[in-house]
Amino acid sequence: MTRRGVFRLVAVVLSLTLTVLTIEVAARGYSWWTGRGFWSRPYAFESAFFVTYDWPAPAMEGETGLFKAGERVPRVKPSGELRVIAAGGSTTRNDHNPEGIRHTRLLETRLRPRLEPIEVRVLNAGTEAFSSAHTLVNFSLRLLDFDPDILIVQHNINDLSALDYGDELLSDYSNKYLSDSFLAFEHRTGVGGTLLQLSRALQLIRWQSTLLQNALEYSPRNGYLHSVDRGRQLFRRNLESIIAVGRQHGVRVILATQGHRDDEQGAFSAYNEETRRIASEQAVPLADAAKAMNGRRDLFLDPVHMSAKGVAALADVVEPVLEASLRDIIAAQNPGGDCAASAGSAIPAFADLAAC
Repeated sequence: MTRRGVFRLVAVVLSLTLTVLTIEVAARGYSWWTGRGFWSRPYAFESAFFVTYDWPAPAMEGETGLFKAGERVPRVKPSGELRVIAAGGSTTRNDHNPEGIRHTRLLETRLRPRLEPIEVRVLNAGTEAFSSAHTLVNFSLRLLDFDPDILIVQHNINDLSALDYGDELLSDYSNKYLSDSFLAFEHRTGVGGTLLQLSRALQLIRWQSTLLQNALEYSPRNGYLHSVDRGRQLFRRNLESIIAVGRQHGVRVILATQGHRDDEQGAFSAYNEETRRIASEQAVPLADAAKAMNGRRDLFLDPVHMSAKGVAALADVVEPVLEASLRDIIAAQNPGGDCAASAGSAIPAFADLAAC
């Protein structure tokens, strides 16, 4: 190769290197601008169980908790506040719709004026890919520390899809959640995992590009490898355990079914029916989103993630169930119905709220 050829080759290599570095710096700058950090992810979270690619709410900032819709609340609940936490997966987090509509914000905005002077807070703890097993652990060990009055639990598809992974269905779903498709970037293996660990640009592309995601990650959707009946047993165990933990700590649990773009079929329908049975057997309120939303294609962006219209429809389903539960709590905390709070309670009876 001639000297001129060598110079040209070096120039090309330097040019490509500079381009890659520019893209990476730009990606890290965008990441920093959107609150995801420049050198590291500020809410990256690791424990024996929480190793998914999304951080579980709340992220702690001293004595303040950060929830998924940007809510920052003190760990110690103020007097006169009723605190509701919505727990589930990405369909609870509700950040797929371009308009950024969150059903938790809609619920809080609608209910606050009707329940004044009580301050109602509805916090979003939905986490990408979370199953009922994750919610059981997160509720027991972390959400309880924020003293919720009500926990809304909506699960289906993330539990159901555990049937598609590994040689056997394990009771903690680790056959699914220890595969690279669901591990945080820091824990992934192989060439794809290494590249994702090194490059923030690839991490951002991974979130945005389904095509690249399918190329880098194993995503089986060719039927269920494992027993649906066994899966339903584990799903039931988790929901019943969440209810039991709530009762032990004075937290009311509301169960919600999950809607689908198409009319329900097969195992998805079976998991929703399991939720209905548990709600009936355990005498807990049910928000039957599936019954109200299934088959209404304008409510969905894909089979389960909702459009802005769908998020509003979910709020419509949950709202009356949540309001009834809140009013029950208010009445129970002040059975005398006096605007002046009874001893040990800062909450007047709901029947006298208008008079207050």
